[in-house]
Amino acid sequence: MPENPASYRVVRTKSYLFNKASLKLGQTEVGSYVLNLVAPIYWDEDSQEDHCRVPFSRTVTERLMYSIEKLSDAVDKYKERGDLKIFEAIIKDGVNATLCSAIIGLSGRNRTRVIEVKVLKSLIAENAISDNKKISITPEKIKYIEEAEKFYSNDYTVKNYNLAGSVIRLNRDVNSLGGVVTIVEASENNRKVTVELDEEHYNEAIRAHENKYENVRLVGMLIVTPKKTKLVDVSDFHILHHPIN
Repeated sequence: MPENPASYRVVRTKSYLFNKASLKLGQTEVGSYVLNLVAPIYWDEDSQEDHCRVPFSRTVTERLMYSIEKLSDAVDKYKERGDLKIFEAIIKDGVNATLCSAIIGLSGRNRTRVIEVKVLKSLIAENAISDNKKISITPEKIKYIEEAEKFYSNDYTVKNYNLAGSVIRLNRDVNSLGGVVTIVEASENNRKVTVELDEEHYNEAIRAHENKYENVRLVGMLIVTPKKTKLVDVSDFHILHHPIN
């Protein structure tokens, strides 16, 4: 938070500012930490509701617990199915690389600690507030959370990946039989993937590129980095004459 509260002049400072000195991190025992996030509780003294109806600290806490719970549930599903798209589905729930990294760090150097996140209900909180809540993350889950962190950081590999989409670019050197194609994946993010093909498959890609109604489907190893996404070791190539579902 900036040192000078005057920078918040455009907002109603009485309602939105809280003393940063009340934000404390205390260690109760080795490997255990308590975070006190304190913000004022406002009372309805008049009809002008110019304040946060839900205290800021409660909003942060509930969102944090919700995200951790979603990540824990996603890990259970990923263990069974091995599908990275499970982690993609919970981005909207506030799960990201930063959250994964924080949990991994709390697990210790050897990743052997059981992480327990507990929220205690305030003594003066209204009865409508849910009771104390606790989420435990075992060391077994950490290795999967590490994979989730790499996924969110765009640094991961997927074997036997099915890539389906349309060919948007062709590139072949003069003295080369094969070439490199760029495919726009038929997914929500329209990811562009480069693929190096041999002569036979490259010629098929040319035909698919010439006919805008045709798509291609390939199987190989997907390598994702922050700068580039590519498919290597292609073992299968098909032209699809129908829309991709």
